[in-house]
Amino acid sequence: MAKLIDEMRSPRLIKVVPLCRKERILTTELVKKAERYSPVLARGYSSGNEAIVDKRSWLEVCDQKHRYGGNLRAYYKAWKRCDDPKPEFWEWLSDESVEVEGVPRTKLEKETVVYYNKTERKQFAMDIRYGLLHKASTPELIDTGEEGWIFVLRDGVLYGSAKVTKQVPRIHHTSFVGGECVQTAGIMVIEQGVLKVIYPHSGHYRPTESEVLVLLRFLLGRGVRLNDVEVDVQRFQKVSRERDNVSKISKKANAMFWPALHVLNFLQVKEKAWAGTLFDDLEMAAKNRPGAV
Repeated sequence: MAKLIDEMRSPRLIKVVPLCRKERILTTELVKKAERYSPVLARGYSSGNEAIVDKRSWLEVCDQKHRYGGNLRAYYKAWKRCDDPKPEFWEWLSDESVEVEGVPRTKLEKETVVYYNKTERKQFAMDIRYGLLHKASTPELIDTGEEGWIFVLRDGVLYGSAKVTKQVPRIHHTSFVGGECVQTAGIMVIEQGVLKVIYPHSGHYRPTESEVLVLLRFLLGRGVRLNDVEVDVQRFQKVSRERDNVSKISKKANAMFWPALHVLNFLQVKEKAWAGTLFDDLEMAAKNRPGAV
């Protein structure tokens, strides 16, 4: 009884694992899991390309035919529902009689994504000279049109082109690097070499705040004028996507723009706060406040 009274008088503080350490632990575990799934998924990570393909696209990367990930997921879910014992997934999928409602076998086989090797990806490289974006090793200034180009940054090189989803094979972010790790990914709108808009949109890589920061520092360091560039911040400002009838409106239609320099400053301040103990102190205080569960 006396011990209980002492504990009530001096409540034991709850220790909190720092959020930045939690993030590092989760990332390390993800890299290890990716390596076990396929060495391709973690390739380049150790050299600073820290954006790994989203887990929902791992099947597409590992598939020898690189059939579109959304279709493969439908078949994977059907395989999971099969009674045991059952063959492993790829063996089961090789049976051409297997078909899933909503994704006919013809659709599965037809819709593939092209994956380029190191030599082939060079045709998509972009150079930055005097702050303007050119096609690599040419004087041609890039003009993407209003829809923009998808791009990835890997090993300090930008690769980009128009996204292709209506033709076969498709061209997605993973196409440029064969599903390997990148520094960041997204969409750029460029007018006669002048960068106008950055959308950190990629269903395959799902760029984080830190990866947007990597991109902005890269561009600034190569002379791109960020004063006139807009960045869509809807994801890290937690802007919800409204629904149009049944489905959500597109990410582009839901964009929330900040000037790129403001985004750069905001993310650098946040990075500094993460590196310290501010967020950890706040979390500990919240967990130890009277009445906290």
